[in-house]
Amino acid sequence: MRHPERMPTARVTHRPEMGLIEIDTDPPAKIPLTGSFRMLHRGDGRGRYTSLAMNYPDVMASLGESGFEIASSLKVRIPLRFEVKMSGETRPYQEQAYLRWEQSGHRGVVVMPTGAGKTFVALRAIAEVKEATLVLVPTIDLMNQWHENICRVLGLGEGQVAKWGGGHHELRDITVMTYESGTIHTPTISDRFSMLVFDEVHHLPAESYRRIAEESLAPRRLGLTATPERVDRLETDLDHLVGKIIYSISKEELERKSFVASFRQERILVDLTPEERLEYETLWRAYKQNLRAVFAKTRGPQGNPIRLLVRRLAYDQNARVALDSWRRARRIALEANSKVDQVERLLKRYRDRKVLIFSEYVSIVNRIARKFGIAKITSQTSL
Repeated sequence: MRHPERMPTARVTHRPEMGLIEIDTDPPAKIPLTGSFRMLHRGDGRGRYTSLAMNYPDVMASLGESGFEIASSLKVRIPLRFEVKMSGETRPYQEQAYLRWEQSGHRGVVVMPTGAGKTFVALRAIAEVKEATLVLVPTIDLMNQWHENICRVLGLGEGQVAKWGGGHHELRDITVMTYESGTIHTPTISDRFSMLVFDEVHHLPAESYRRIAEESLAPRRLGLTATPERVDRLETDLDHLVGKIIYSISKEELERKSFVASFRQERILVDLTPEERLEYETLWRAYKQNLRAVFAKTRGPQGNPIRLLVRRLAYDQNARVALDSWRRARRIALEANSKVDQVERLLKRYRDRKVLIFSEYVSIVNRIARKFGIAKITSQTSL
């Protein structure tokens, strides 16, 4: 009598130190690397495959569709060990954003202008999902703000919500962490949370930050931003790191509905000094020359050049020089001396008004504060 052929088993394990999951088949079986298995890579020919940890939900679904018996002890649904309940009501557009995220499989990016209350969309998600959540933020100031808002709006004590960054090193079921700390401690946090919230999510595709998303098992992901676009055009990577943009509302629409105050936005262009221009052009030529050298080693221009350079950093000297030159040239443009001169003209024009000045770089904040003798607030400021 012929015995029915045993279905192969796929054993899925987590390697946090490598940011990967491993898939072993027994008996050794070939996993098709097309269709639903496109996220799998680097098979060794012996029925073993690896994938970035973030692909775990898709890998599990695809293995099941392909008829494998699955053996895995990994937990990606980690319930909160305390009750949370949101106080107050969300505005209609905040509620709509949350529902879009829910309908999109608990993945996606929400785009709202500054002051529209993006935080409340995330708080609504935490209150409804009731699973371990890590909130990633770019600065210490935002870490403290998020911690305060979570405690106040969800009715939690300060000891129930942890902070990691700026001297704090605690992990709890709900934790707020800076991107910098997340990058350093990715193996520690990669399997501790069911949901990731990325505030100012446009920072995430950066070379140093993206591993937080890539190496985490968390299936639920929510990104928040007012400006998804990046100079290096890497914002398209958010589609697989977090999810597609699932809700967007403009400041004009919010103004019409009286949810935010009306304001005027004006872009003022400034010139580089001769010295700045010379250095900028020198760096830009170095970027272009080394980029062409990289193209000569590959199949020529294909997609985003910055993404190509990032992929080749570890082994290609031309890629390293090109990316370093691009970054330094960009910094010259963003820190141009004439910007400070323009700020002086604006301060004189609006001398009778209250003025708040924002800058991406602390160096610009320090220069403006010194030159005009005005107060500054950075992550080092004690409030």
